[in-house]
Amino acid sequence: AVKGSNWTLRQSFGCAQTNPTRPSVVFPEPVRPGTWVGWVLHAKWAPDTNGLIQVWRDGRLVLERGGPNV
Repeated sequence: AVKGSNWTLRQSFGCAQTNPTRPSVVFPEPVRPGTWVGWVLHAKWAPDTNGLIQVWRDGRLVLERGGPNV
């Protein structure tokens, strides 16, 4: 997602009936209108510590986070 002038990754996990957890990460490099960006996302969906999210931007790993993500 785009929030203000920055790219943002938002997660949501947990039970919808009991207030799920919704962390977000704001990437420091701003959005540049008119410029292509190549994103690659890997996700190992898991409700526990076995989960994993990896995000690459233009071939560079910009985020790696373990933990729940379903």
